[in-house]
Amino acid sequence: MNQSVAKGQWQELKGKIKQKWGKLTEDDVTKFEGNWDQLKGKLIQTYGYTKDAVVKEIDEFKAGMSARADDQVDSVHDGAESLKQKAKDLSR
Repeated sequence: MNQSVAKGQWQELKGKIKQKWGKLTEDDVTKFEGNWDQLKGKLIQTYGYTKDAVVKEIDEFKAGMSARADDQVDSVHDGAESLKQKAKDLSR
């Protein structure tokens, strides 16, 4: 994920962000609209993180989200392959 997130993706991430950083309000998260730099500033203000710590927190969060997305893609691919094999078996 790059520095700015598309608005559609942000809607999906808002809940995850609020779970991770529970002190942030709905209004806080909505204001960022996908801008990671603004989120960093709010996390420093709210949690007292250092700049290095907030960068690490956000990088770990984004890596976790990317890993989950990769897992979902793999799961869909595996399911499609399974269905393709079943279709072959049925056509015999």
